[in-house]
Amino acid sequence: MNMIKWTRYLLTGNLIITLGLISLIACFPVLEWIKFTQTQLFFDSITGTANTLVWIALILAAVQIADMSLHRVKGMLNERFSLKIGHKLQEYVLSLVEKTNSITTLESPKYREDLNILNNNISKTSEFINALITIVHQLVVVIIYVYLIQQFSWLVILVVFSFALPSVIYALNVANRNDRHFHANSQLQLEGNNIYGLLTHPYVQKELIIFSSRKFLMKKWKDAAYRLVNNNSKLLIKNANVGIAVDIFSPIGFLVAQMILIQKLMNQSITLGDYIAVTTSIAMLEGSLKTILLSTNIFKNYDLLVKRIKHFHTEYVENNNRKNTVLSCPEIKEMRVSNLSFTYPLQSAAVLRNINLKINKGDVVAIVGDNGSGKSTLAKIVAGLHTVPDGHLFINGIDMNDLDSKEYYTQIAVVNQDFVKYPLTIYENISMNEVGASDKNKLDLFVNKYPMLVPEQLRANMDVYIGADYLHSNQLSGGQWQRIAIARALYKDSPLLLLDEATSEVDPQTEADIVSLLLQDRKGKTTIIVTHNLYLTRQANQIIVMHKGEIMESGTFADLVNKGGKFYRMWASQNEAKMTTVAGMGAG
Repeated sequence: MNMIKWTRYLLTGNLIITLGLISLIACFPVLEWIKFTQTQLFFDSITGTANTLVWIALILAAVQIADMSLHRVKGMLNERFSLKIGHKLQEYVLSLVEKTNSITTLESPKYREDLNILNNNISKTSEFINALITIVHQLVVVIIYVYLIQQFSWLVILVVFSFALPSVIYALNVANRNDRHFHANSQLQLEGNNIYGLLTHPYVQKELIIFSSRKFLMKKWKDAAYRLVNNNSKLLIKNANVGIAVDIFSPIGFLVAQMILIQKLMNQSITLGDYIAVTTSIAMLEGSLKTILLSTNIFKNYDLLVKRIKHFHTEYVENNNRKNTVLSCPEIKEMRVSNLSFTYPLQSAAVLRNINLKINKGDVVAIVGDNGSGKSTLAKIVAGLHTVPDGHLFINGIDMNDLDSKEYYTQIAVVNQDFVKYPLTIYENISMNEVGASDKNKLDLFVNKYPMLVPEQLRANMDVYIGADYLHSNQLSGGQWQRIAIARALYKDSPLLLLDEATSEVDPQTEADIVSLLLQDRKGKTTIIVTHNLYLTRQANQIIVMHKGEIMESGTFADLVNKGGKFYRMWASQNEAKMTTVAGMGAG
């Protein structure tokens, strides 16, 4: 999107306010012309009758009142315009993120930095719109004053414009300097914001209190904030020093213009009224020129914004969306991974290597392995959440990259180990959609079927908000939140369900009940379970054992136990730990 298209996008829906501002801008030249002529007349009539002077003074006062009132209205319209533009900008950023169909590049520090830089540039767009309106306003004022002054001396106009040129160079240098500064300090800003978020987040306080970590994090925040403030101060001082040097040119130009006018006054080629009116106009012209020239840096900022948007769109929308998507996604009957290796962006070591895997409709597949073995990454790839090259992931024999990914996602439900705690009602948390009366009836039936998923005390009023974000909302434990996340996935009733450590915060008995019930209800549908609890794998007809990014072994529970390999050792270790715990409890 180029500058013209971007401007048109921002102005869409703001036609009335735009026309109102243009109408106001058209009024200002008339007022300035009246002030000029009446000032000229006032001083030329200084020796005339008192009545004439009073009437001129009243006219000037009325014009001044009108000018102040119009500026007040213009300021109000500018504020409304900024509010609407701000909303539109947030909507646009969300629309960009919504277009991404892969989490591969989104789960990276580079994405956070690029988003931070984009948001910084976007936050200045309302400033650009206001500056653009101001520039148009001041250009009209400049034109009227040039017209008025040229009647007395073109040389004065040339002097004023010549001594204003350094401000243009200053403005452009400031824009480039500020952009380089923000790039250099983006990570520092993110560090300070993240630590501040931790220090104020309600769910983090329990650990900060227990581990007495507040002073430690406070120091880290102060260090980051101090460095950022110090760097920003250096930038401000540098800009101010250059600005002071540039400002010297303006009074020199005004002095030169005055010498020209005084010479004309002494030669009696202009009157005293002319001199005062033109002098006042020069001051106004200089002020308008300075406003325009100092605002020119906003065009540089705007150009940078367009480049940032293009970069973000290319990096996180175009590069992540499958360009050759042409086929509708059929019902998932077979999934096949072929010779797949996978490396996260900005990392050198592969997370997965030479993965070959086949999953048929109705299979219950358990993926197990040590921490960092790649089991969650493999599960997310199967779920289509990571972008992989052509020829490595097939659905019903069709390359995943040839399918409509959005249609594919309609057939999948996921419970992640880092599930999201949405500050919504229970109904909304489960349905993740607008909830009408018929929807509530359907949700009530679902909860009655899986009563262990929603706390009993909340079932009477599932319109209540949950979490600690809003007043009068109900707080839940980690295990209760996880059950809500499971309910959300089960309610979607998808052909493919991925449970990535989905029951890690639930007590063992409830965990066993949930998994048994859902597998019973999902007969004929595909379920993938990523787990450390090897007791759950007994209900799987295929177990995949991951080790250092590779599939070390696979088979049924009986096959792997009889094989005596990696899975057997894991099973024996977990069994021994459980027996030791039981024995210890008995001895107590």
